[in-house]
Amino acid sequence: MKRLLILLAAALLLLAMLVPASAEEEATTECVVKDGELHRGDTVEVTVVLKNCAKLKSMGIAPVYDPEVFELVEGKWLLTGAAIANFDEEKELAAIAFASEVDANGEVFAFTLKVKADAPFGESKIVANPVVKNGAVSIACTGVGSTLSVVCKHNYSDQWSSDENNHWKECRETGCGERTELGAHVYDNACDADCNVCGHIRKVEHSYAEAWSSDGEQHWHECTVCGAKADVDVHTFAEVLGEEYLKSEANCASAAEYYKSCTVCGAKGTETFTHGEKNPENHTGNTEVKGAVEATCTADGYSGDVYCADCGAKLAEGAVVKAGHTLEKVAAKEATHEADGNVEYYRCTVCGKLFADALCEKEISLEETVIAKGEHVFGEEYASDAEHHWKECGCGAKTEEAEHTFGEWKVTKEATATEDGSRERACTVCGFTEREVVEAIGSDNPDVPQTGDRTALTWLVLIASACSIAAIAVYAKKQGE
Repeated sequence: MKRLLILLAAALLLLAMLVPASAEEEATTECVVKDGELHRGDTVEVTVVLKNCAKLKSMGIAPVYDPEVFELVEGKWLLTGAAIANFDEEKELAAIAFASEVDANGEVFAFTLKVKADAPFGESKIVANPVVKNGAVSIACTGVGSTLSVVCKHNYSDQWSSDENNHWKECRETGCGERTELGAHVYDNACDADCNVCGHIRKVEHSYAEAWSSDGEQHWHECTVCGAKADVDVHTFAEVLGEEYLKSEANCASAAEYYKSCTVCGAKGTETFTHGEKNPENHTGNTEVKGAVEATCTADGYSGDVYCADCGAKLAEGAVVKAGHTLEKVAAKEATHEADGNVEYYRCTVCGKLFADALCEKEISLEETVIAKGEHVFGEEYASDAEHHWKECGCGAKTEEAEHTFGEWKVTKEATATEDGSRERACTVCGFTEREVVEAIGSDNPDVPQTGDRTALTWLVLIASACSIAAIAVYAKKQGE
């Protein structure tokens, strides 16, 4: 039976190459995996999904993968109701056949791959090459692959690796080479031979600069790597001319001044010497002003002439300072009922004069700035609260304030035995109305007949009858007269 199935699978593949496919029947098989990222030793189940395929009677599938990365563990058909269904693990071929044509679209086959222990890292493509037939007619079907990635489950070494510049810890897995804790070597100074982190040893030699280094007292040749000193000695200062030693150029007050310098290293000292003549055209910058006159509110002033304070040369002519007031603005303020206001005006802080404008074109008196306070304007209508009434000014001041003078109460709704009534009274001055509730009479009032009280009803009937009889008697008497 097994040999028959192998022959059937081979025949299906042979027919696929010999029998032309129908141009109208095209389909695909796609490899679907749940996770495309794997590690060495992992297994992954690949589901083959048939799409857009016409009805078929037989089908063959050949999983294709990189044997350096994967090994095939097992395969199985997911379709049911087949007359024949087989997977040859040795040849890695799967075949299935049905007694009649079926719609097989969907998950048709699954196979399991295992990542080899020495599999190279990186992407690897898998595909399920299909052979689909409906009787003697081949159905065009293309295998669509899926890409899996084999990544390293890093196992970093405890020992440091290094080169001349950096150190790191490297993954032990063969073919990985991934690095962690990568960093540059750390030394105490430029001439320290051992890295403080990984212990890498480097070769160092002092490299002394040809140029001198110096401070205020000594000079030496310095290592360009670590700063070590050689040829250390004290300075020998002398008077040497040079632009690099110039402290100040010659000016109207003194000749050029230079710093003394070391005859060995050329370092500039702190002591100075002068050389040459004064330069009357180069003034020191120290100046003084002469002949200045301060301007007043009515008289012009003068800024004064500028002279060199060291040689007395006149450097610049002064200028006229125009007379003028020093003004401060007084903002306008509205008058109230209690206080005067003022218009906007300007005051000279020097002479005290007042002006209507900032150009000082119109002088005014203080009286002209005043806006007199106003009288209260009380309304004709009364304002009121629950206890008082009054007349009010727009500023809030009150007049004619007094307590309400109420008239008589007027009933606005009669109270009944079960329902409250109401009454009100008005102030005779301002018209304010006070209202209050009159409580229901209730069944406890002896003057109100009670429901079901026959005695009270009888008395009312007797009284009404007596009044009627008296009226008849009076009428008869008048008729007799």
